[in-house]
Amino acid sequence: MRNLISIILLILIQFSCSENSGKTKGAAENIIASLEKYKVKNGVYPDSLPLLVPNYLVEVPKSYHSVRDNRFFYAKHLITKDTSKLEFFELWYSGPLMVEAKYNSLLKKWEYDD
Repeated sequence: MRNLISIILLILIQFSCSENSGKTKGAAENIIASLEKYKVKNGVYPDSLPLLVPNYLVEVPKSYHSVRDNRFFYAKHLITKDTSKLEFFELWYSGPLMVEAKYNSLLKKWEYDD
């Protein structure tokens, strides 16, 4: 009986993590699209996520994963060399089991770090 309860509990946790992953990833993709729209209109990325509200987002969404901190984190970077400037951002959140998911707008891809 104990083994059955453990198996059911593991299945429920896996289902919950999978469902939350989809919700969190969808919220992150919405933020990324809003950041890109902001840059098209303003020529630069915003200094912080709250600047996307209300013109690009109704509110800054929360991550559906983390127990300790359900925020999305954002950093804008500017690299200058001579007269050239390169601007990009990183967006990240803590996923299940403390895995950090980070999007880099320069690389246009997600990376996962545990």
